[in-house]
Amino acid sequence: MKLTRLMIAGIALVSLLPFSAAVHGAAPVAPPPGLLTSGTLTFGTNFGYPPMEELIGKSGTIQSGADVEIGRAIAAKMGLHAAFINITDFGVIITGLQSHHFDAIISAMNITSGREKTLSFVPYFNAGQSIVVKKGNPQHIQTLADLSGKTISVQSGTVEFASANAENAVLKKQGKPQMSIKSYGEDAIALQQLARGRTDAELTDYPVAVYDSTQFANMYQIAGQQWGATPYGIAVNKSDTALYKAIAAAFNIVKGDGEYAKILVKYDLSQGALK
Repeated sequence: MKLTRLMIAGIALVSLLPFSAAVHGAAPVAPPPGLLTSGTLTFGTNFGYPPMEELIGKSGTIQSGADVEIGRAIAAKMGLHAAFINITDFGVIITGLQSHHFDAIISAMNITSGREKTLSFVPYFNAGQSIVVKKGNPQHIQTLADLSGKTISVQSGTVEFASANAENAVLKKQGKPQMSIKSYGEDAIALQQLARGRTDAELTDYPVAVYDSTQFANMYQIAGQQWGATPYGIAVNKSDTALYKAIAAAFNIVKGDGEYAKILVKYDLSQGALK
């Protein structure tokens, strides 16, 4: 696949170099036909969302995170390599899948009824939503209702963006000041707005909030409790039934043989494990 076919709006190629655990002998799950690249399971992934996916190293090209390791483990069960394309704007990641620029999405994507209209999902993790504030929580924020009249930052195309808009509808009905919502293509940029004092809070997934408040404990903390816990899912186009079945079967093996649990322990995400 040539680079020009992969460079759609908001999508940047990070690496198509094969990378997965070594596969010995026959794969337990037969690889599906029609993959973008023969021998490779190619995922669309929005990096910059640790601990689920991030780019590390001096050149920022080493791919790491729970989603990356789960994707590699699934591919290995099919005797395939795993490759990840960085979708720099999460808001266009579904469009990229529907345009067949990659085989599947693994990118901390919550399963919603709206998304299920056009995509099939293999659930693999449970995650809620959280409010991140500056250390000390100077504005005493605990719930979405406490954000009335305040400015928040959020990544576009996320369930948090939808939650903020839904809360604004409630505030409007109650005759209370709505929150000012500033959305960005990357979660890291949304978090930076909080650090720079441009917003009063950031909304993000609970695993990411835990990471941010742990890695930057002198700057941020989680306000209140997480809410709306729903599964993350690996997304494929509804027409790709063979791929969907293969990913589901491979994930069940990864979960059953203990590799899934080890990955979650590594990233301190065991609380979100699917049973």
